[in-house]
Amino acid sequence: MAGHKDFRDTIRSVWDQEVEGSFQFGFCQKLKLLKAPLKLLNERIFGHIASRAERARLVLKQAQVQLQSHYDDHDLRMRVLEMRKNALALSKAEMDYFYQLAKCNYVTKSDRCTKFFHSIVKRKKSRGYVAAISKVDGTATMSTEEVALEFIRYFEGLLGTHSRVEHVDREVLQCGEVISSQQAAILLKEVTSEEIKEALFSIGNDKAPGPDGYSALFFKRAWDIIGVQMCDAVKEFFFSGSLLKQMNHTLIALVPKASHANSVGDFRPIACCNVIYKVISKILVARLRQVLGGIIDLSQSAFVEGRSMIENIHLV
Repeated sequence: MAGHKDFRDTIRSVWDQEVEGSFQFGFCQKLKLLKAPLKLLNERIFGHIASRAERARLVLKQAQVQLQSHYDDHDLRMRVLEMRKNALALSKAEMDYFYQLAKCNYVTKSDRCTKFFHSIVKRKKSRGYVAAISKVDGTATMSTEEVALEFIRYFEGLLGTHSRVEHVDREVLQCGEVISSQQAAILLKEVTSEEIKEALFSIGNDKAPGPDGYSALFFKRAWDIIGVQMCDAVKEFFFSGSLLKQMNHTLIALVPKASHANSVGDFRPIACCNVIYKVISKILVARLRQVLGGIIDLSQSAFVEGRSMIENIHLV
């Protein structure tokens, strides 16, 4: 849909509206107002895309057969060209739709492979549905409520228990490696619009969207329209130190570790965050990456890019 001629006009019609409130609130509110017009555009242009694409290909085939008998018919020839253009556009939209659902990076775009895409999508949907689960006592349950409670109970147990801890002793911390004043200046310098744009465009186009439903590709395609307000919202967070609650919302998806997952421990949770949250995280990571190498001991193989566990094996 991002490539359709009405896509940008739809965004601009909503984005030009005035919304009172903070930069973060205004940005999120406009994204919320934009959902309905984009859904209508998607339904109008790409609704029932598979059947429409198939019908367009059938009409084109019939017209091409007719053109073979009436090759001198200029009007028919022009209609065939228009039909071919329409059929190709619908076929591409159909492939992009299933490509997004299936996320098959290893399938060349020159192959249509609609049946293959369908099978991938069906498999992903079946894997995403947990019909039954084994409880702690060894019994199995198919109750939706009990399945949900088992997952909640399991992951709450992983978080540990509440207990009092001693305060961090700053003198002890200062006995180890500390960052220099120059490194501190790097961490605390003002966030620029270039940093924000670079962080956004480093996110993959096919990454799963967060609770707001917008992928990174949407923000990239509409950057010249929404970029200024997105930068203002991100800068507001770094200036105020507070993040709007709806930006901090996260969807937890459970991915089975094996094809026959029957217990809660067989699932791995992943967090689907909003794009603006990912942008803020990437900016923080990019800055921390510049100083971590100097304060983390060489025997620690994690957290620092370029280090390997093999180095610890050699050390032993």
